[in-house]
Amino acid sequence: MAVEIREMVVRTTISSGPAGEPRETLSCSGMERVKREVVAVCMERLADYLLKQKER
Repeated sequence: MAVEIREMVVRTTISSGPAGEPRETLSCSGMERVKREVVAVCMERLADYLLKQKER
């Protein structure tokens, strides 16, 4: 399945969780027309990418 995403805004929100730990939340806008499972894959890949960037 090929999906073309022309514009996507990704926001990273860092808030504190129940125990006061930092909790990172990623949210995508501009993807309302795309199926949710595609969004999930996109977010997974983005999270992997960001983790690799942090490790450098």
